[in-house]
Amino acid sequence: MACDWANDQKHIVSTTVEGMINSTNIDQNKMVLEHDTMALTPELPSNIVYSCKTVKNSPFKGNLFTIGAENKLVHLVEYDPSAKFESWRIEIKQKYEGHSAGIRDITFSPDCKRLLTGCEDHSLRLWNTET
Repeated sequence: MACDWANDQKHIVSTTVEGMINSTNIDQNKMVLEHDTMALTPELPSNIVYSCKTVKNSPFKGNLFTIGAENKLVHLVEYDPSAKFESWRIEIKQKYEGHSAGIRDITFSPDCKRLLTGCEDHSLRLWNTET
């Protein structure tokens, strides 16, 4: 459904219609992350992940990316691609709630102080990431 380069330029992050977040090491052609977003909202019958974008120019180190999904939530996520495949490491850094339908697009401002989200409910939301 969506894809982007990780900040380290060695990994690709992608999502599926089934709600999976994947990351592949392109040098080794090896999957290093497979995360089921249904764990975030198990009461829902499905969770299509429409948007997945790496956070560029982030003041934080690491591989940060945003996910926007059918479950009406926006998440800022960090993952460690060096973790063993058997122990995938993904950490939700922030959750943004307020849309009434699936999140279709997410983008950070160049200074990473604001987050803009677009939704199936025909709304845009501007979030302050510092509060």
